[in-house]
Amino acid sequence: MSSFSTLKRAIGIVALAALTLTGQQKKVYSPREKAYYMDAASVQFIQPGLVVTINSANIAADGTMTVVYTLTDPNNLPLDAAGVTTPGAVTLGFIAAVLPNNQEEYFAYTTKAASGTAVASTNQPSTGSGGVTTQLGPGQYQYVFHTKAPSLSLTGLNPVTDPQGPINPIQHFSSACTGCHMDMATAAHTLSNTNALGEACNVCHGAGAAYAVDQVHAQY
Repeated sequence: MSSFSTLKRAIGIVALAALTLTGQQKKVYSPREKAYYMDAASVQFIQPGLVVTINSANIAADGTMTVVYTLTDPNNLPLDAAGVTTPGAVTLGFIAAVLPNNQEEYFAYTTKAASGTAVASTNQPSTGSGGVTTQLGPGQYQYVFHTKAPSLSLTGLNPVTDPQGPINPIQHFSSACTGCHMDMATAAHTLSNTNALGEACNVCHGAGAAYAVDQVHAQY
């Protein structure tokens, strides 16, 4: 093979490599994104974008709520939430809530007090505060909520698992009501009358009370 042919072949390989590199698809940013105004070198270094993946969520028997999540860039490379080993710190907020089966509204465990002209005082869903974040591995973190879900063992009786109910699992006595009354108003009433001392159902619904079960559901 002549030196001229070898040179032509080498030039062809270089040209093919150049076409391959220039032909790689690049993300196009819109003027609404900050990356649109960055120079190419900064974009290449920072790799703008954030992907949050929820790996798992759990409520323990004592009501402790935990979420494990992963932070990556658009190329699936792990991110350092503190911004030490990768550019930019990442701060997240989590709302713990339950979405009952066959319902369109969720019930939040993490709330904050709010007031206004229309409603004097109410509780609104809010991100949890005071929790503890622990790094489990590159880009993977665990957040333990400071707020706890309603306790599953207040009365010493086994909690009831009811996939169709608005609260699941639920306290022993409350389950008798929410098994049929699956609206969010009943769920809120149940939770508001349950505390560290137990369930207060009998005050209004016990035998001889104003709204005793045997009177409200009497067969005439």
